[in-house]
Amino acid sequence: MSKATIKVFAVVILFLIGGVRLLADVTNQNNDVIQLLPVQTNNVDQAFPDITTVDGMSGLAFEKLVGRLMEKQGYKVGNLRASNDYGVDLIANKEKDRTAVQVKRSKHKITRKAISDAVAGMKYYKCTKPMVVTNNRFTEDAREFARGTECILIDRPILIQWLNNADCVRDNEQAERLY
Repeated sequence: MSKATIKVFAVVILFLIGGVRLLADVTNQNNDVIQLLPVQTNNVDQAFPDITTVDGMSGLAFEKLVGRLMEKQGYKVGNLRASNDYGVDLIANKEKDRTAVQVKRSKHKITRKAISDAVAGMKYYKCTKPMVVTNNRFTEDAREFARGTECILIDRPILIQWLNNADCVRDNEQAERLY
């Protein structure tokens, strides 16, 4: 049995047991096909952690959590999980919007570099919006840069609302206050 056959067989098994949700592949600006890894959906209805628990998470665990939170808002989310992700950790699709999401769990304020990465990744992955999600806050320079690039910023207070609300935030209503 070839490696490709084994890979397809494994994906089918996972799909049948309900462990993962399949997503369409995406293309970058060169039209290269980039496969999105599915976000685990088994625990979508599980209670979300409090912000103190989030502060102690690994970067990968935080990415998965943000993906689950966005799914609760009606997005279909895929995780790039690659070292060469071009500044984007998640791609979230909802209606006609395709959002490039940079996820930053940090003990320090987030600088404009994260916004720059999300905006560049948005272009690279042919998305319509950039977004940066953090468990912390953004520097004033980062906020100003986000205004100029129309990057959606999800900071600690908004993340806490996402964690506390079963339906999360609809269409980033609270994010607009950053502009």
